[in-house]
Formats: sequence, structure tokens, C-alpha cells
Amino acid sequence: MFRRLHTFERSLTKPRRRFGAPGDVVQAFSLALVLAGCSSPSDPPVDGGSESTGGMVGVGTEKSACRAHVDCNAEGTDEPHLCLDGRCVRMRNDDPSDPTRGGTCLDVLGKEHLATGAEPFVFGAFTRISPGQTVPRAPAMNYELAIREFAAAGGVTIGGETRVPMAVLCDELGFQTRDLDHLVHTLGVPAVITTLEEEALKRSFEHVHRDPETNVLFLSAFASDASLVALEDRGLLWHLLGSPDDLAPVFASLIERVEAYLKRTRELGEIRVALIDSETSFEADLGALLHEQLRFNGKTATENGPERYLRLRIPGEENFVDVFEEIAESYVPKVVELMPHVVVFTGRHEAVLMLTLIEFAWPAESSEPPPFYVLGPDFGSFEQLTSAVRAFELHHRIAGVGHAAADDSASYDEYLSALKALFPETYVEKTENFYDAAYYLVYSAVAAGDDWPLDGAKMALGLKRLLQGAPHFVGGRHIPDVTEALRTEPSIALHGTMGPPAFDPETGAWRGNGSVYCIRPGETWNEVVARDVLRYDRETGELHGTFPCIEGF
Repeated sequence: MFRRLHTFERSLTKPRRRFGAPGDVVQAFSLALVLAGCSSPSDPPVDGGSESTGGMVGVGTEKSACRAHVDCNAEGTDEPHLCLDGRCVRMRNDDPSDPTRGGTCLDVLGKEHLATGAEPFVFGAFTRISPGQTVPRAPAMNYELAIREFAAAGGVTIGGETRVPMAVLCDELGFQTRDLDHLVHTLGVPAVITTLEEEALKRSFEHVHRDPETNVLFLSAFASDASLVALEDRGLLWHLLGSPDDLAPVFASLIERVEAYLKRTRELGEIRVALIDSETSFEADLGALLHEQLRFNGKTATENGPERYLRLRIPGEENFVDVFEEIAESYVPKVVELMPHVVVFTGRHEAVLMLTLIEFAWPAESSEPPPFYVLGPDFGSFEQLTSAVRAFELHHRIAGVGHAAADDSASYDEYLSALKALFPETYVEKTENFYDAAYYLVYSAVAAGDDWPLDGAKMALGLKRLLQGAPHFVGGRHIPDVTEALRTEPSIALHGTMGPPAFDPETGAWRGNGSVYCIRPGETWNEVVARDVLRYDRETGELHGTFPCIEGF
């Protein structure tokens, strides 16, 4: 599965020219921003501070006295409240009258059950969300499906009482520290599902746990990297996707296949390769591993020498717009000077932006065709990628490495059928990591036992009860069996849509595998991205499968 999906509506025409006069740089800058979907330098920044907003309007506003949650919630309300310490406390923290004063926790999934008298189990969940948004993002669709399935089962026993899971949705690009303070200190959630990138996740985790008495379980729907694995997290940080160590050998194997394809179809003797990673920690870790594992022309990357190998590290996506001219004038010319047959990216927004600049700068008079591109597991947004593919006709010279789905697709197929039924027009395939995250989090609370209130440490112990034992499965029809097994057995192996549990119980990292995806013509994500077309065999180091996007690949 892919790390994230962003959405931008853009269009463009196909250019092909060198950079020259300042006007060329401006033109390329505009085009690249269109393709990348980047914000302009004048856009207001998101919250990067650490101060709490505990007393601000819209953050945990008290409503009235109460004895139960139902006292605070009328049927159909869009302003759900919890009854905490005898007062009604608002679950959202935005301030519609002045967005700069509030936070960006904007919705609550499962809120309709509060008016029925149901006891809630509340957790935080990050996604892309904005005021007035009518179509939920992939993470929110998956969280909602899971919550509806638990509600349809009548809830689950958590802390000795039947409770219905509910998720407070906060914007991953919003006021993160304000939102975390609201979730943890105002609402008292014991756990959070995050969709934050590595640096933001580290900052957020450290912000919440700056007080050693605080302990909140963080379950990241994304991957770990070396800095997160090394973090002193007290067993409170877990991940649902694999690390760079899982993906690097898949890249190396794919590049060997690209090499064989290009030598066969272009009658090449030796190939030239450019490896471009970024300053973002996951992408930098992946680039370092790949540099060591790359083999082409029968040699290591270093042995190929500067005539046939170039390695660059470009700024990560957060800083790319600010250094555009440096990228366009310093980095892109180095790539074009090498005239590589293969360009390998480990980054996301910055990768597709850099790809665009290379295509723009590739000399039309050159006898060398533009390169074959190998992309990473997160290419930023679907629209920016497909725009670049269409503009530069890349279908026959592009492939990528992603996190592999389960070998046995039965659970995934059942989940996808349910997702399609709930969101028939907007569902997005291959986003099952968000669904599994919700199930692992809720069952961690179930497995924590009868103690109430819960905290992150208790839930982390509960999570470890899901890692080995008799196999049980996520999904609505399995909820009674799983909850009964957790009541009677010391532990179970909770199989998600991504397969058996692959957590490292010591580090919280996911021990996954990689696979190859390709890009084909189409209009929607589900039509365009063909995932898991080649699967990596760890024992043989080879790729197996059929590549449908390029004939003879």
C-alpha cells in the first residue's frame, strides 16, 4: 500500500526545452508547482509551535452540567460533547469565527451514538480534513468503515464495559500541537492513529510525552525509519508499514530488471544511473541503503564511477519551493549532464517535481531518449503523478516500489467489498493500512483488560497480545470471535488485510516486504495504479509476476 494520497486539480501542456533566460526558469517554476501541487511561499504556515491553547475559544469549551454523555448531545448534533467531570466538553476544537484561535480537530466519527446513551471509547485520528469538506480522504473512509463495523456489532468490551469506538478527526497539516493538547489533555484520549511523516511524527510524539507522567499510544499508519526506531518511546510508538530496510532490496532488484530491459530494447552496452534521494529522514535512509545495494553494469554504484553514476540529495518537500532556483540551476543540470538511462527517486512531492524539471530540461535535439524513472512508495499525490505521466508520456518508462499487500487476499477482498458499499463513488483501493490501524488500536483497548480509564501503556500491553497465537481476523463479521478469544486466551495473532501481524515487539516497527507497481492510462487512482504486479522473494532476491504496463519488461 502507499503511504498517502493527496489530491490536487491541475492541468498542463507538454513542454520540452532547456533552461536559459530568467523567463525559462519562471516558466519551469510555474509548471513544476502545478505538477507538484505545492503551496506557494506566501501561503500561511501550519502550527509549528509548542504552546498549548487550553483556554482558547473552541478548545474544550464547557457547555453545561451533566451526569452522562447523553445529557450533552441532542440527536443529529454536529457538535458532539463528552461528559467529563460533570461538565459537557466539546470534542471538536475549531473556532469557526476565528480559525487562528482554535484548532483543527474538525469532526468526530461515531458521534451519532452519543445521543443514544452509548458509552464511547474515544481516540484521536489524523487525516487531511478541512472545514466544509464533503468527500473524506482515504484514511477517514477507512476509520469510518471500522467504526461502523464495531458499532454494528453492538460495541466491544473495553475497561469492563461495552463501548462504541469513536474517532476525533484532526487535520495532519493543521495545528498539530494544539490538536494533540486537545486530544490528550482536554479529552484524555489514550491513543492516536497518525498519518504524520517521520519528522512531524517524532516532534508530535516528543511534544505529547514531554511530561514523563503522560503516556499515549501512537499507532502510525505509515512506516518507521532509523530515527523513529532509535527513539526512546517506552513501547508507545508502533508502525503499520515497513522500513527502508524492507524496500531497498526491492529497488535494487527492480533496477536490475530495468537495466536488462533497456539494454535489450535500446541495444545499450552499459547504462548510466542517477540516484536522487531527499533530506527527509525516511527517504534519506532509503537512499543510503540503496547506494550500498545498487548493482548495474556488473559493478557496485561506486565502482561505476562518476561517468556512469550520480548520487544527489535534494531538499525535502517542505523546503523545495524555497530553494527552487537552486534546484533548477544546480541539481537539474547535473542530472542532464550525465544523460542517465535510469533515474531513481526515493522521495515524494520533491521527486515528481524534480522529474518534471528533468523532463523540461532534457534537450530536444539529444539523441539520448529521456530516462526511465523508478519511484518510491510515496509519490506525493495521485494528480501530480498522473499529470506528469500524461504531459511527458511516461507510461512506458516508469515503475515504482511500494509496500507489498498480503499474499493471501481473502481478508483484503472482504474489506474492499465493504469499503465499496460504504463509499461507492469515492473509495480508494490499496489504502488498507488505515483500516488495519483502526482495528489494531481498538482491539488493543479490548485486550488491555478491565482497567479503566485506559492509558497508552496499558494499550501497548494489549497490542502485544495481538501478535502471536491462534489466527483471528479483522472485519465486522469476525468481531464476536475476536472479542471472545481475547476474553479467554492469553494472546491471538490478529491478521489484518495486510496479512499476519508483523510488528517487531521490541521496536514497534513493521517487518514488511516490498513489491513493484506500474502506471497505466486511466482517469482514477483505481484505474491508473497497478500495484503488486511484481512481488519480491526475500529468499532468492528475485521479482516474480507479470508487468502489464510495458510490453516485454
